[in-house]
Amino acid sequence: MVHQTKVNFLIKQIGKYLKELQSLGKIDLDVLDKNKEKRYTLAFLIQQIVNECISLGNHIISEFDLGTPETYKNIFEILEKKGFISNERICRNKKYNRTCLPSIFK
Repeated sequence: MVHQTKVNFLIKQIGKYLKELQSLGKIDLDVLDKNKEKRYTLAFLIQQIVNECISLGNHIISEFDLGTPETYKNIFEILEKKGFISNERICRNKKYNRTCLPSIFK
């Protein structure tokens, strides 16, 4: 059984980090090159979002006994195959192709 408290916590964390990331606004690459603090902040927030998504995916896979992912990429492939996530919904932005989700971890 999925531990709702854990799922809620992970989703809340993802939302918190996304909100902080959005608060940075659009940052030019020139600014990142010159501003170490912004560069590290951006890298940290993105890494935290990815880590929380991985944790959430692993939790769901474990609780529903969906297998044993061998890679981070495999976590998202299993979740998509079993209908927990939709690559099409995630990749709404037309600049991404059908494989945008699994390609994150190539």
